[in-house]
Amino acid sequence: MLRGIKEYSKIKIKTVDGEVFEGVVMPKTKYNREDSIIIKLKSGYNMAFRLKDISKIERKGDLKNKILKQVSHKKEEKNLKYKVLLLSTGGTIASKVEYETGGVIASLDPQDLINLFPTWYKNDVRIIAKVIMQEMSENLTPKDWNYMITKVIEEYQRCQEVDGIIIGHGTDTMHYSSAALSFKLSSLIPVPIVLVGSQRSSDRPSADSIFNIIAALEFIKAYSGKGVFVCMHGGTSDEIFHVHYGTRVRKMHTSRRDAFKSINFKPKSVIRIDLEKKKIEIKFDERDYKENDKYKEKIKISCYSSDVALIKYYPGMKAEDLEYFLKNKKGVIIEGTGLGHINVRESEGLLEIIKKYSSEKFIGMTSQTIYGSVHPYVYKNLRLIKEAGVVFLKDMVPEVAYVKLSLAVNMFKTKEEIEKFMLTPIFFEIDERESYW
Repeated sequence: MLRGIKEYSKIKIKTVDGEVFEGVVMPKTKYNREDSIIIKLKSGYNMAFRLKDISKIERKGDLKNKILKQVSHKKEEKNLKYKVLLLSTGGTIASKVEYETGGVIASLDPQDLINLFPTWYKNDVRIIAKVIMQEMSENLTPKDWNYMITKVIEEYQRCQEVDGIIIGHGTDTMHYSSAALSFKLSSLIPVPIVLVGSQRSSDRPSADSIFNIIAALEFIKAYSGKGVFVCMHGGTSDEIFHVHYGTRVRKMHTSRRDAFKSINFKPKSVIRIDLEKKKIEIKFDERDYKENDKYKEKIKISCYSSDVALIKYYPGMKAEDLEYFLKNKKGVIIEGTGLGHINVRESEGLLEIIKKYSSEKFIGMTSQTIYGSVHPYVYKNLRLIKEAGVVFLKDMVPEVAYVKLSLAVNMFKTKEEIEKFMLTPIFFEIDERESYW
């Protein structure tokens, strides 16, 4: 049935049910089933057919030369000015449709992404691609952050003299990982590290991964500093991209291309791609990263712990619910309402539980509003919460506070040491310019 049918052949398929489909035969990968064939339809989507469900295949032509011309971007090594390490951890950016189930699996080799660059893009970067993990981001834990950090350091030391590192990561928990990498790697690796993701899998026509990677490459080429950042679409089209500080970014929409926003901060960089003129412009903010010498060595030898919790306060929260975490964890971050409120009625008992544990365990307060700062002195109830032993964490993003505390409980033994560390800016997670402070 497949005699004469090759990769990039244009074919017409008639199924045993009488349906007719036309498309281009896609090349096989190690993930393809031997009893199936995949074609790219005119719509841009890929579709798989089991051979037993096909009654007839008609070859209509061969697009191999045209396709190869579009995807081939190999250049002589001597013409490549920059060198970037591209590490894949899994997630939608490194995923493709699993046609057996209709779901998406983390299975795309990073080299496949390189081959999808548009022909007009002048890629003067030697990209060294390596898979270090294969995991969707919702499955990641602090243990995985530790492993990821170890692998990034290993790959950087192995390659040496790279201008930057791009990490492909799933979007759902990318802001957790970017914070974890920010605290650990900003002072350890002297080149920019940029996490990129994709809201749609890379084999879909609406995939946003390729331009996110291109924007990240342009940022690395233009930026002379170091630190950890996240580069994603800044709008719904492929024209504007934002490079966010790794501790100031949050996913704010389930599916939009521009789901990631900088919280209480301007992006580090704004990148504009003029698709008509094939021109790329990049602008930076004025902030410079300064290492914190006091904690640098201690951060270097410490790892992240799963022995902390992030708790969202809700109306009706019981004292025993809060006590469960305070009793069983080394520290807790609370997402309070507004400026950092929780119920302070004696009948509810939340303050009494906090007082019971706050002398030994760190209890930090952030806000559910995400934007703005918590503050312990605006209302009487806030003062009561502070007096009970809660530490107000200024304008820190709740998830970032959780990540930082996950590191702090392994760095220090006393609550006082943890509190000093939590209130000390390490990589822009606290804005000392905030008017409240």
